[in-house]
Amino acid sequence: MMKFNKYLLAILISFCFLPVLLWASEPANLDLAKQTVVTYYQSGAYQRDVQKVTESAKAYLVSRLAQNKDPSKKMAIVFDVDDTMICRFGLNKADDFNDTSEAIMKRLNLSDTASGESMDTVNAGVLDLFNFAKAHHIAIFIVTGRTESFRNSVSDELQHFGYNGWTALRLRSDDEKPWTASQYKTKARKEIVAQGYDILLTIGDQYSDLKGGYADKGFKLPNPMYYLP
Repeated sequence: MMKFNKYLLAILISFCFLPVLLWASEPANLDLAKQTVVTYYQSGAYQRDVQKVTESAKAYLVSRLAQNKDPSKKMAIVFDVDDTMICRFGLNKADDFNDTSEAIMKRLNLSDTASGESMDTVNAGVLDLFNFAKAHHIAIFIVTGRTESFRNSVSDELQHFGYNGWTALRLRSDDEKPWTASQYKTKARKEIVAQGYDILLTIGDQYSDLKGGYADKGFKLPNPMYYLP
């Protein structure tokens, strides 16, 4: 009987603590999380983190150039555009971080950029890395998730922010629209490698910019605003 009572007591205690065990922890408050993102960008912390990543990427390129003994070797670097070469914080903040990435891309307006009214800014560390690669005759491939209909505006915008002299600009075809960012960018790098290039590094703000192979090394820039698989 005493043994039975012990089992009964154990069961009762388990039921008492069950709600505590099953109670989910509350996620971060959305308004506070957004303010944390705003502070991260406006305090200069974001640009400092970008600078750290691009300095590491440049150091890696320096080491690879020093190791290369074949002057005929075709070396390349792959850049993402949005929130890599160009920071879209202003655009995202204006919509309270509520737009989808597709909606943001549709709202990009060349006339605003050309008139100096754009909310976007250049990522200075990335521009420095771009110019370093160009000065050392490393082929520069720009791979963006935007579609071919944006080619002229993307090209003009990049030049507006100081990017000039790239090897090729790759945009999505209509057939590639349903693909995830990772699938599309892996295919793009595979095509570059098929041309005989060794992609020394790829740099982007999403892990999908780096996954999938066909690059010796990946460098991830910070982006707490959105996620692309």
